[in-house]
Amino acid sequence: MRDIQKVLAALTSPVRREILGLIWDQELSAGEIAAAFPVTKPTISQHLAVLREAGLAESTAVGTSRRYRARRDALRGLRAALGGEAPGGEALGSEALGSEALGNAALGSEALGNAVLSNAVLGSAGKWTNADDDPRAPDRASSDVRTKPVVVASADVDTSQAVTFAAFTDPVVYSRWLGVPVTLQDGRFACTMEWGTSVRGRYELVCPPELIVMRWDFEDDNIPVPGGEMTGYLRIHPLGERAYVEVHQLVDTPAQAAFMEGAWALVLGRLKAGVARASDPAEPMLPRPPRPKRNPSTAPPGLIS
Repeated sequence: MRDIQKVLAALTSPVRREILGLIWDQELSAGEIAAAFPVTKPTISQHLAVLREAGLAESTAVGTSRRYRARRDALRGLRAALGGEAPGGEALGSEALGSEALGNAALGSEALGNAVLSNAVLGSAGKWTNADDDPRAPDRASSDVRTKPVVVASADVDTSQAVTFAAFTDPVVYSRWLGVPVTLQDGRFACTMEWGTSVRGRYELVCPPELIVMRWDFEDDNIPVPGGEMTGYLRIHPLGERAYVEVHQLVDTPAQAAFMEGAWALVLGRLKAGVARASDPAEPMLPRPPRPKRNPSTAPPGLIS
């Protein structure tokens, strides 16, 4: 099988595991796959490219489009490489992992991904080395460790920690302070800003009333950031009767960092200005009217370009 590190990295994404569940027993086009997820088509294309590169999916040209199907033999190779079985005693590569098993207990679930990560990503538990071990030990070479830049945005608001947390988990309140309709169901959120940028994502982890971990992306032809899921950590701290909101947004390039600075400045600025009124149903708040995008040469970077 291909580089096991690529395979394991590909399986860390719940979206990619869900994609494999969809194409386990059938061939689907990229458009059909994208229709099943609340993310943009460029993001799905990116996920498919990762799965193909890892050898977990293959594509076939049909006319002017391509259709995708999972490579079951890659899972057999993974089992052989790891020398183990999936949670519950099921062999990772056995024929028992049909579409139903895959969707309910294997690649389509958190169980396999977490088990693979905890037991095999960067080496199994028995291969980890502690900081005080010999740094020249060959074991260390098996781990992929890198530092990523982070954009940190923050604001203090005039609502309590609990009320502020609800402003990000109640779609009605969320829509009122952001100024555009927000849908939030089963952890998936979506909105379209008044100038046309579509934002889609999911809450990977929700720990009331303090932490939300989100993966999100956007679609807008005029924004110079490629489609791809990004990870952000939103933490809400109590500040007396008020709250302090801090976002840690992972980025990959200086250009993306500049964009995210503007994007989160906009979001937290609207939160600070409107969350108190938005949290009071008696207070009227009109949605923002549609408008064209501003000239990027004069507007600050971010969602308001």
